Amino acid sequence: MIDALAAVTFAVFVVLALATLPRPVRRLPGRGTRVHAFIGYTLATSLLVGGVQWDLWPFVSWPLVAGNAPRVIEHPRLMAVDAAGTEHDIDARAWEPLSVDELTSWLSHRFNGLQPDRQQQAFLFLLRHVEHARMRAASGERIGRHDRWLGPATAPLFLLHPRRWSAGRAPAAPFVGLRLYMETWDVEERDRDPAAVTRRLLYAYPASPP
Repeated sequence: MIDALAAVTFAVFVVLALATLPRPVRRLPGRGTRVHAFIGYTLATSLLVGGVQWDLWPFVSWPLVAGNAPRVIEHPRLMAVDAAGTEHDIDARAWEPLSVDELTSWLSHRFNGLQPDRQQQAFLFLLRHVEHARMRAASGERIGRHDRWLGPATAPLFLLHPRRWSAGRAPAAPFVGLRLYMETWDVEERDRDPAAVTRRLLYAYPASPP
């Protein structure tokens, strides 16, 4: 039943989309009306699918980001290290055109399958990439590529991350290493104390702390 409804929903979507093309079509109202009908149908169907939690492709209920968070959270985190051994938070824009969320997911699930020399090569590449971004930020230049055309009007990525390095306020010391941690926290405990987070080192480059 759901599959049949999805097929009908998609067929109507395609017909309305084709009807908006700028060419004469007999027995159809003006193009402006057809465009409004297409937009109205798309919005109404999207709201319906979201409300009833059905998947009628291409209209979906987005189960990927729906659900209840567990009480104990684990999340990977990359930290940069300077020559003094001090760790620094990294501005998410410094990884662009990579997405920091996709990058940390790859590090968590695929990185361990690489040979040791490949792991070192990967982290060397990431270190050079983020150090270049640090140098640009420290000199007041723009970092990141996602907003290079529209600036503040650019649509955000999947998750919002704080802009840690405002112009001229990036860490002054060059980065010489990276550390990948798995951070764990209890949601209720961290609500009372934001610092209630434990860390487990997963990988460090270079292998010995600088």
